[in-house]
Amino acid sequence: MIELHLSNPDSREPWRRTSVVGPVATGSISGLGGLGYRLAIEAVADLLDR
Repeated sequence: MIELHLSNPDSREPWRRTSVVGPVATGSISGLGGLGYRLAIEAVADLLDR
């Protein structure tokens, strides 16, 4: 599982800084806007190929 945030949660409200899925996620992408979707898909594809 890849955790994806379009904006950077660390630069937003304090309550957004607590990740619910982060502890079990394989990786995290944040703050890259729509580009994050492409990177997350590539990351999942790479993980599945391993």
